[in-house]
Amino acid sequence: MSPIVLITLAILALVAISVAWTFKLRMTVVVPDWQRAAVYLDGGFERILGPGRHRLWRSNRTVIVRIEMTPQHLAVGPIDVVTADRLPLRLAATALHKIEDAEASLREQTSAALQLALSSALVRLAAERTLEQLLTRDLELDAALTASVGPAIGATRVLGIVLTGVILPPELRRLMSDVERSRLEGQAALERARSEQASLRALSNAARLLKDNPELARLRLFQAAASARSATFVVGDPALSANSAPPPHNPT
Repeated sequence: MSPIVLITLAILALVAISVAWTFKLRMTVVVPDWQRAAVYLDGGFERILGPGRHRLWRSNRTVIVRIEMTPQHLAVGPIDVVTADRLPLRLAATALHKIEDAEASLREQTSAALQLALSSALVRLAAERTLEQLLTRDLELDAALTASVGPAIGATRVLGIVLTGVILPPELRRLMSDVERSRLEGQAALERARSEQASLRALSNAARLLKDNPELARLRLFQAAASARSATFVVGDPALSANSAPPPHNPT
Protein backbone atom coordinates (compact mmCIF):
# COMPACT_ATOMS: atom_id res chain seq x y z
CA MET A 1 0.00 0.00 0.00
CA SER A 2 1.44 3.32 -1.02
CA PRO A 3 2.23 6.07 1.52
CA ILE A 4 -0.33 8.39 -0.10
CA VAL A 5 -3.12 5.90 0.52
CA LEU A 6 -1.97 5.42 4.11
CA ILE A 7 -1.92 9.16 4.71
CA THR A 8 -5.41 9.50 3.16
CA LEU A 9 -6.79 6.74 5.36
CA ALA A 10 -5.23 8.35 8.43
CA ILE A 11 -6.76 11.71 7.58
CA LEU A 12 -10.19 10.14 7.06
CA ALA A 13 -9.88 8.33 10.37
CA LEU A 14 -8.98 11.57 12.14
CA VAL A 15 -11.92 13.35 10.51
CA ALA A 16 -14.29 10.56 11.56
CA ILE A 17 -12.99 10.64 15.12
CA SER A 18 -13.31 14.45 15.17
CA VAL A 19 -16.89 14.30 13.88
CA ALA A 20 -17.79 11.62 16.42
CA TRP A 21 -16.34 13.63 19.27
CA THR A 22 -18.10 16.74 17.98
CA PHE A 23 -21.48 14.98 18.04
CA LYS A 24 -20.65 13.57 21.45
CA LEU A 25 -19.66 16.94 22.90
CA ARG A 26 -22.64 18.81 21.42
CA MET A 27 -26.28 18.52 22.49
CA THR A 28 -29.56 19.34 20.79
CA VAL A 29 -32.07 21.66 22.46
CA VAL A 30 -35.56 21.77 20.94
CA VAL A 31 -37.67 24.80 21.91
CA PRO A 32 -41.44 24.65 21.06
CA ASP A 33 -43.45 27.66 19.96
CA TRP A 34 -44.97 28.23 23.42
CA GLN A 35 -41.59 28.36 25.20
CA ARG A 36 -38.31 30.17 25.26
CA ALA A 37 -35.05 28.74 26.61
CA ALA A 38 -32.53 30.77 28.61
CA VAL A 39 -28.91 29.59 28.40
CA TYR A 40 -26.73 30.12 31.48
CA LEU A 41 -22.96 29.54 31.42
CA ASP A 42 -21.20 29.34 34.78
CA GLY A 43 -24.26 30.92 36.42
CA GLY A 44 -24.32 33.91 34.10
CA PHE A 45 -26.98 34.62 31.50
CA GLU A 46 -25.73 34.07 27.97
CA ARG A 47 -28.69 34.22 25.53
CA ILE A 48 -32.32 33.37 24.80
CA LEU A 49 -33.15 30.51 22.44
CA GLY A 50 -36.24 31.01 20.31
CA PRO A 51 -38.51 28.28 18.90
CA GLY A 52 -36.66 25.64 16.88
CA ARG A 53 -33.74 23.18 17.12
CA HIS A 54 -30.45 24.40 18.57
CA ARG A 55 -27.03 22.74 18.86
CA LEU A 56 -25.00 23.62 21.96
CA TRP A 57 -21.71 22.42 23.39
CA ARG A 58 -22.32 19.78 26.00
CA SER A 59 -20.86 20.96 29.31
CA ASN A 60 -21.57 20.80 33.02
CA ARG A 61 -21.13 24.55 33.01
CA THR A 62 -24.23 25.09 30.84
CA VAL A 63 -27.77 25.25 32.29
CA ILE A 64 -30.97 25.55 30.25
CA VAL A 65 -34.01 27.26 31.86
CA ARG A 66 -37.41 26.95 30.14
CA ILE A 67 -39.74 29.99 30.11
CA GLU A 68 -43.45 29.47 29.48
CA MET A 69 -44.92 32.03 27.07
CA THR A 70 -48.52 30.77 27.20
CA PRO A 71 -51.25 32.52 29.26
CA GLN A 72 -51.16 31.45 32.91
CA HIS A 73 -53.46 31.85 35.91
CA LEU A 74 -52.41 33.37 39.22
CA ALA A 75 -54.77 33.04 42.20
CA VAL A 76 -54.57 35.66 44.95
CA GLY A 77 -56.33 35.57 48.32
CA PRO A 78 -58.50 35.34 50.20
CA ILE A 79 -57.23 38.57 51.78
CA ASP A 80 -58.85 40.62 54.56
CA VAL A 81 -60.54 43.83 53.40
CA VAL A 82 -63.08 46.37 54.72
CA THR A 83 -66.03 47.56 52.62
CA ALA A 84 -67.24 51.14 52.20
CA ASP A 85 -69.94 50.49 54.83
CA ARG A 86 -67.24 49.37 57.31
CA LEU A 87 -67.92 45.64 57.17
CA PRO A 88 -65.00 43.18 57.28
CA LEU A 89 -64.78 40.33 54.79
CA ARG A 90 -62.30 38.45 52.59
CA LEU A 91 -61.87 38.66 48.82
CA ALA A 92 -60.15 36.36 46.32
CA ALA A 93 -59.35 36.88 42.65
CA THR A 94 -57.61 35.15 39.75
CA ALA A 95 -55.50 36.93 37.12
CA LEU A 96 -54.82 35.69 33.60
CA HIS A 97 -51.40 36.91 32.49
CA LYS A 98 -48.78 36.21 29.87
CA ILE A 99 -45.02 36.88 29.71
CA GLU A 100 -44.22 39.26 26.88
CA ASP A 101 -40.43 39.68 27.33
CA ALA A 102 -38.69 36.41 28.20
CA GLU A 103 -35.30 37.98 28.97
CA ALA A 104 -36.80 40.72 31.15
CA SER A 105 -38.81 38.14 33.10
CA LEU A 106 -35.54 36.55 34.23
CA ARG A 107 -34.46 39.73 36.00
CA GLU A 108 -37.69 40.31 37.95
CA GLN A 109 -40.17 38.36 40.03
CA THR A 110 -43.20 38.75 37.81
CA SER A 111 -45.53 36.54 39.89
CA ALA A 112 -44.71 38.35 43.13
CA ALA A 113 -45.19 41.77 41.51
CA LEU A 114 -48.53 40.76 40.01
CA GLN A 115 -49.68 39.26 43.29
CA LEU A 116 -48.85 42.48 45.17
CA ALA A 117 -50.63 44.63 42.57
CA LEU A 118 -53.73 42.42 42.64
CA SER A 119 -53.85 42.40 46.45
CA SER A 120 -53.76 46.20 46.50
CA ALA A 121 -56.49 46.31 43.85
CA LEU A 122 -58.74 44.06 45.97
CA VAL A 123 -58.30 46.34 48.99
CA ARG A 124 -59.21 49.43 46.92
CA LEU A 125 -62.18 47.64 45.33
CA ALA A 126 -63.66 46.79 48.73
CA ALA A 127 -63.03 50.27 50.14
CA GLU A 128 -64.96 51.89 47.27
CA ARG A 129 -68.02 49.60 47.35
CA THR A 130 -70.63 48.39 49.82
CA LEU A 131 -71.24 44.80 50.79
CA GLU A 132 -74.38 44.66 48.66
CA GLN A 133 -72.46 45.82 45.59
CA LEU A 134 -69.76 43.21 46.13
CA LEU A 135 -72.29 40.41 46.58
CA THR A 136 -73.88 41.17 43.20
CA ARG A 137 -70.72 39.75 41.53
CA ASP A 138 -71.31 42.08 38.58
CA LEU A 139 -68.94 42.04 35.60
CA GLU A 140 -68.19 45.67 36.42
CA LEU A 141 -66.18 44.43 39.42
CA ASP A 142 -63.90 42.38 37.17
CA ALA A 143 -63.41 45.34 34.84
CA ALA A 144 -62.60 47.60 37.81
CA LEU A 145 -60.00 45.13 39.09
CA THR A 146 -58.36 44.84 35.67
CA ALA A 147 -58.24 48.61 35.25
CA SER A 148 -56.82 49.06 38.76
CA VAL A 149 -53.94 46.63 38.15
CA GLY A 150 -53.14 48.01 34.70
CA PRO A 151 -52.38 46.41 31.33
CA ALA A 152 -48.88 45.23 32.26
CA ILE A 153 -46.71 44.49 35.28
CA GLY A 154 -43.08 44.57 34.20
CA ALA A 155 -42.53 41.87 31.59
CA THR A 156 -46.02 40.42 32.13
CA ARG A 157 -49.13 41.50 30.26
CA VAL A 158 -52.40 41.27 32.22
CA LEU A 159 -55.13 39.71 30.06
CA GLY A 160 -57.94 39.86 32.61
CA ILE A 161 -58.87 39.56 36.29
CA VAL A 162 -61.92 37.81 37.77
CA LEU A 163 -63.27 38.22 41.30
CA THR A 164 -63.59 34.59 42.39
CA GLY A 165 -64.63 34.79 46.04
CA VAL A 166 -66.48 37.00 48.55
CA ILE A 167 -66.15 35.33 51.96
CA LEU A 168 -68.20 36.71 54.85
CA PRO A 169 -67.33 36.24 58.55
CA PRO A 170 -69.50 33.70 60.43
CA GLU A 171 -71.52 36.26 62.40
CA LEU A 172 -72.33 38.25 59.25
CA ARG A 173 -73.36 35.07 57.44
CA ARG A 174 -75.73 34.17 60.29
CA LEU A 175 -77.21 37.67 60.26
CA MET A 176 -77.82 37.59 56.51
CA SER A 177 -79.33 34.10 56.81
CA ASP A 178 -81.76 35.34 59.48
CA VAL A 179 -82.75 38.31 57.32
CA GLU A 180 -83.31 36.10 54.29
CA ARG A 181 -85.28 33.57 56.34
CA SER A 182 -87.51 36.33 57.73
CA ARG A 183 -88.09 37.69 54.25
CA LEU A 184 -89.06 34.26 52.90
CA GLU A 185 -91.37 33.60 55.86
CA GLY A 186 -93.09 36.95 55.26
CA GLN A 187 -93.57 36.12 51.60
CA ALA A 188 -95.00 32.70 52.51
CA ALA A 189 -97.47 34.27 54.99
CA LEU A 190 -98.52 36.84 52.38
CA GLU A 191 -99.14 34.11 49.80
CA ARG A 192 -101.22 32.12 52.30
CA ALA A 193 -103.32 35.21 53.07
CA ARG A 194 -103.83 35.86 49.35
CA SER A 195 -104.92 32.24 48.80
CA GLU A 196 -107.41 32.38 51.68
CA GLN A 197 -108.76 35.68 50.43
CA ALA A 198 -109.22 34.26 46.93
CA SER A 199 -110.98 31.17 48.35
CA LEU A 200 -113.37 33.30 50.41
CA ARG A 201 -114.09 35.51 47.41
CA ALA A 202 -114.90 32.44 45.31
CA LEU A 203 -117.21 31.03 48.00
CA SER A 204 -118.97 34.37 48.34
CA ASN A 205 -119.55 34.56 44.61
CA ALA A 206 -120.87 30.98 44.56
CA ALA A 207 -123.25 31.64 47.49
CA ARG A 208 -124.60 34.79 45.80
CA LEU A 209 -125.08 32.87 42.55
CA LEU A 210 -126.97 30.03 44.27
CA LYS A 211 -129.15 32.50 46.19
CA ASP A 212 -130.19 34.33 43.03
CA ASN A 213 -130.80 31.08 41.09
CA PRO A 214 -132.71 28.44 43.12
CA GLU A 215 -132.85 26.09 40.12
CA LEU A 216 -129.07 26.14 39.96
CA ALA A 217 -128.92 25.31 43.67
CA ARG A 218 -131.29 22.36 43.14
CA LEU A 219 -129.22 21.15 40.16
CA ARG A 220 -126.08 21.34 42.22
CA LEU A 221 -127.86 19.29 44.90
CA PHE A 222 -128.74 16.61 42.38
CA GLN A 223 -125.13 16.48 41.21
CA ALA A 224 -123.97 16.02 44.79
CA ALA A 225 -126.59 13.26 45.29
CA ALA A 226 -125.42 11.44 42.18
CA SER A 227 -121.82 11.46 43.36
CA ALA A 228 -122.60 10.52 46.99
CA ARG A 229 -122.55 6.84 47.92
CA SER A 230 -124.62 6.82 51.11
CA ALA A 231 -126.46 10.00 52.06
CA THR A 232 -130.02 11.18 52.69
CA PHE A 233 -131.26 14.32 50.93
CA VAL A 234 -134.54 16.12 51.66
CA VAL A 235 -135.79 18.02 48.62
CA GLY A 236 -138.25 20.85 49.08
CA ASP A 237 -138.88 23.78 51.39
CA PRO A 238 -139.19 22.57 55.01
CA ALA A 239 -141.50 25.53 55.84
CA LEU A 240 -143.93 24.62 53.07
CA SER A 241 -143.87 20.97 54.10
CA ALA A 242 -144.77 21.93 57.68
CA ASN A 243 -147.71 24.16 56.58
CA SER A 244 -149.19 21.51 54.27
CA ALA A 245 -149.04 18.66 56.82
CA PRO A 246 -152.42 17.45 58.30
CA PRO A 247 -153.26 18.55 61.87
CA PRO A 248 -152.47 16.11 64.62
CA HIS A 249 -155.32 13.79 65.66
CA ASN A 250 -156.93 14.65 69.02
CA PRO A 251 -158.56 11.59 70.61
CA THR A 252 -160.77 13.71 72.84
